Amino acid sequence: MIRKAKFNEIQEKWDSYKTEFKNAGASSHSWAKGSEIFFYNHFELVMSRVYLELHQGTMQLWISESEQWPDEVKYLCLSHIQCSQFTRQKTLLLFAVTRTADIDEETMNRMWAEAFKGTASFAVENQCSGMVAYTDLDYLVDKSKSKGPWSDVVQRNFIYFPLKAT
Repeated sequence: MIRKAKFNEIQEKWDSYKTEFKNAGASSHSWAKGSEIFFYNHFELVMSRVYLELHQGTMQLWISESEQWPDEVKYLCLSHIQCSQFTRQKTLLLFAVTRTADIDEETMNRMWAEAFKGTASFAVENQCSGMVAYTDLDYLVDKSKSKGPWSDVVQRNFIYFPLKAT
């Protein structure tokens, strides 16, 4: 099951959650690609801003737990509602998702389906026209092409042009 964490819970467990996102970021192409030094030098600043937005309610922390292990967090997800300056459409950005423990594939697929349903419901309640996510992880791209809650996904290419200061 997935649930949106309350801020007092986030406060209590912030160091643990932050460590999970740091571990995920260090091993992910999307967070640390190009410069590990930059990632490590700026991680605390980024996460302090995330913490502030969680406190203000402009970001959300989602916790996914399994019925088999009710007191053990299996996934963490940070989300943020974006509003286009041009179209005024709102979308829920899945900012960062990380698995905190190994689980079998059947449980993982069930938890992903539950997470999709839970975050999508939140997005609809907040008048979002869709959810967006960026990833460099091929298995997530493959999952988005599969059947189930991901079958209507619209895929677009996100192109990043790294620029070097001269």
